[in-house]
Formats: sequence, C-alpha cells, structure tokens
Amino acid sequence: MFLSKEGDRWTVYRSKTDVRGAARYLAGQNISADETMVVLPGEDALTLTFYIDRHASANHAVVQESYEAAKVDQAIVEGKLKAIYVVKDRWGADFQRIYKLLEQNQGLTLTGTHSFKDVDVYTFVAR
Repeated sequence: MFLSKEGDRWTVYRSKTDVRGAARYLAGQNISADETMVVLPGEDALTLTFYIDRHASANHAVVQESYEAAKVDQAIVEGKLKAIYVVKDRWGADFQRIYKLLEQNQGLTLTGTHSFKDVDVYTFVAR
C-alpha cells in the first residue's frame, strides 16, 4: 500500500490479494464437496468461489462464510469430513475466532499453511 499526494488530495493505493492463486491451489487439491469444507469469512468468499468454479472439477467443496462447530464435529464422527481449508484474507474478518475453534477441536490437526499475496490457506485434517 502506498500514498500519493496530488495538491491537497491524497489517494491510497492498495495491492490486490491473490485470491486467484489461492483458488488454483485449492482446485489442485482435488477437494470433494462430500469430504471437504472451505471457510473464508468476509467479503472475498464470493470471489474465491468464482475462481474455484473456474479451476476445479464439478464436485468441489463449497466456500462457506461461516463455521459451524457442531456441523463439523458431526461430520468428523461420521467419518465424512477429511479436511477443512480455512482461508485468511488481508483483513482476516473473524479468522482468529475460527482458527482457535479449529485448533481446539480434538478431531482435527493443522497439517500445513500455504501463503499467497495477502491470502493464507490453513489446512486442517481429521485425525
């Protein structure tokens, strides 16, 4: 981000987040809608969904804007959920709360993090 001054007016330029890179990474994981959950709280969820749709197979995981702990626990117990990808964008809206819940969940373990420009993808897998 940088500032530019022209006369008495300032303009703020912000770099764009690499949502496309994160979408290509997620699409390359061959994630199934039946076994995987992608959570991106905030306004970039729609953009991420658009790019995953362009790069992934037809039965890819749906990007969710919220995290429902009870739903995740039930899916883990039933053996349906294999992985959760939590995406943190530049602003990290509600990310810390979701990350803490996943980290405290005894049925999940953090196995990796992939970083893109102002976007991080955290991978949790069922134990």
